[in-house]
Amino acid sequence: MAQDSEAWRPLPAWGPAELAASVPAGPLALLDGIMVEGRRCAVVAWAPVGSAATLADAVTLADTASLPEGAPAVLGAAIGSIAWDGTPRFWMPGSAALFDPGAGRLWTRGPLPPALGGVVPGTVAPTPPSVARPLWGKFRFCEAVRAAQERMAAGDVAKLILSVPFAAPCAHTPLTVYGRLTADSPPGLSFILDDGQGRSLVGVSPEPLVHLTRRRAELHLLAGTRRSDSGLDNDLLTADKDRVEHTVAVELARQDLRQVCIPSSVTIDAFMQLERHPGLVHLASALSGTLRADATPAELIRACFPAGTVGGVPRQAAISLIQQLEPIPREWYAGAVGAILPGGDVQLWLTIRTLQLQGGMAVVRTGAGLVRESDPEAEWQECCNKARPTMAAAGAEVVGA
Repeated sequence: MAQDSEAWRPLPAWGPAELAASVPAGPLALLDGIMVEGRRCAVVAWAPVGSAATLADAVTLADTASLPEGAPAVLGAAIGSIAWDGTPRFWMPGSAALFDPGAGRLWTRGPLPPALGGVVPGTVAPTPPSVARPLWGKFRFCEAVRAAQERMAAGDVAKLILSVPFAAPCAHTPLTVYGRLTADSPPGLSFILDDGQGRSLVGVSPEPLVHLTRRRAELHLLAGTRRSDSGLDNDLLTADKDRVEHTVAVELARQDLRQVCIPSSVTIDAFMQLERHPGLVHLASALSGTLRADATPAELIRACFPAGTVGGVPRQAAISLIQQLEPIPREWYAGAVGAILPGGDVQLWLTIRTLQLQGGMAVVRTGAGLVRESDPEAEWQECCNKARPTMAAAGAEVVGA
């Protein structure tokens, strides 16, 4: 217990955002929604001491962390992201803190900032919203939908996610945007990834890419969406378009797990259930499987990436078609963000419901799942509906719907 008492303390009055506001300038990560023994926790990490540019190296990097006795493994995790093109960027924090409200503990590794409990920007005085405009327009988007449907009719793809970026001026700090984005305690992973060079990703991802815990892999898919105030929630369960979109995503995920898991262990644990999130309701399914003894965490991640719910089915044909139809590269959008833990456990979430903040601008990108039954204008509206609540956190209002 003496060793433990040096590494943890009762939860302080300040929280993850206040700690993030206190750390020195440089790369910073705040991940709230990381799971420890079934409990939601938050990690703040800074002062990188190592980096990895491949998934295999990120797994190895995570095993270099020296953890205090009894500390949860996530305190020594490699933190980072995977871009849409599959490029990983992970780093090992020199300092990290784990807030565990369920256990009433704050675990630390490395030195804390000398001035703790930094001031987080408070409520922003009301101002007229800035204008968030789509970076490619409705007419061109609808043309792209029809082009995708022609490829579907030819049998080249069964499902495709077509995305639209929206951009708006934003004078708010990443912590201010994060505070507004998380004001209603959304489920999933709330995060800030700041590269220390003026670029931040701030998001509230509702959907994991993949979680791996003690060799058990878990997927949780969201495909099929309605606005929660539309009065059409239950329509999701019967709408042919949404059911087709969801079913093909689940089948791809099942095949992904079977590549690296013991085939007989792969199960669909929940199928096509309504799941409510702030402002939106989705169809949700859950799958799991036990990783084969000869399969690695890196191979699991590669098997599941990019997720069918943000790319399409079949995967490579969908990626190729997205590159042809989307005029602006995705970069960070529809990739993943999260942690690779010592010992090989993985907690990665999709970079959706995410803003990129850079150079006084906020960019949000949202997608709609296309199948042969899709209506182009309805898919455009879905992209706008998904962008509105995220852009609102940056003080912007989506136009062009």
